[in-house]
Amino acid sequence: MEMKGLKDKDLIPAIGSKTTVSLVLNRKRALTIDMIRNLHDLLGLPVEVLIQPYELNGSQELVK
Repeated sequence: MEMKGLKDKDLIPAIGSKTTVSLVLNRKRALTIDMIRNLHDLLGLPVEVLIQPYELNGSQELVK
C-alpha cells in the first residue's frame, strides 16, 4: 500500500467499512471472495496473490 501511496481509507470501497479494513489489515478477519474480487479490480493485484493461505492473529488455523 505504501508503494502505491494508499492509505487504509482507500480500501473502504473494496473491503467495506473503516472497521472492516482495520480488521483485515491487522489479520483479525479473513478476506471474503467479494473483497478479493474488489481488491483485484481496485488495485490490479493478481487474484493468486490475494487467495494465498495466511494465519489470522490469535488463531492457530490458516485461512484458505
